[in-house]
Amino acid sequence: MKILFILEGNLDVRNWSGTTLSLYDVLSDYGMKVSPLEIHLPKYIRAINKWKRKVSNRSGDLSRGRLCMDYRRNRIQKALCQDDFDAIFCVGSIDASAIPENCGIPVYYYTDGTMAIMKGYYSEFSSWDSQTLKDAEDAELLAAVNTQKNGGVYWPPVSG
Repeated sequence: MKILFILEGNLDVRNWSGTTLSLYDVLSDYGMKVSPLEIHLPKYIRAINKWKRKVSNRSGDLSRGRLCMDYRRNRIQKALCQDDFDAIFCVGSIDASAIPENCGIPVYYYTDGTMAIMKGYYSEFSSWDSQTLKDAEDAELLAAVNTQKNGGVYWPPVSG
């Protein structure tokens, strides 16, 4: 089985406390051909994000905004055109929301929490502006819809 393994950042022990690397290793150990697609946000997106935080004096994250989602969508589409995959595995809902809605390949994603949980638990989410929170919640719901439409599974389940 060929799996496109999509993650934000590097496939190493420092990403998600080693969770991404462990998931990759387990899939590989079971004889699956796993092709990692590491998504690294371009410098211009990081610069805009930094500027936005400085000007608004608020925390925020553009990683779920339109500009970044278009970037993710293009990277994923390019990878899907380069090889035939039997499944797509995403670590986190952001990349799962960027997968074409009817790609015809089962999508599986794992996340360690939902926005509803994180914004009430982690202090950095409580200071996000309303648009950033809306983008994050919309991306999370779109990831669940894309996963279901393509015959995959997501964990934990998202309600909304």
